[in-house]
Amino acid sequence: MDSTSRSASRIVRLGALLAAGVVSVVAGQRVEAHEVAAHRATKSVTISSYAFRSPVVTVKRGTTVVWTNQDDAIHTVSFATVHGAPHDSSDLAHGSTFRHRFTALGVFHYHCAYHPFMHGTVKVTH
Repeated sequence: MDSTSRSASRIVRLGALLAAGVVSVVAGQRVEAHEVAAHRATKSVTISSYAFRSPVVTVKRGTTVVWTNQDDAIHTVSFATVHGAPHDSSDLAHGSTFRHRFTALGVFHYHCAYHPFMHGTVKVTH
């Protein structure tokens, strides 16, 4: 094989390697975009009649849970102190919301600081 043929062969191999790399990057971006989309999921919990409606929710890691107070009374979403638990909400007046994106796996128990008989659980899975 002469030097021109060897150079052409190297260019073709290099082109094939580059094309494979581009496909990997594109495939990686697709996977990454899918993972980001999964993290945009939300789950709603309504507070009404002095109760958390859907008090036990199971979500995938990265899901945002949104609590909305539909009572006239002020409520909170206050978590038991465990690793990965979110900070407590502030006082939630009628129409107010509290949201938290769960990134840690586990079981997180919560209650209303003003009405301790109101309680719920968020279970975060893979």
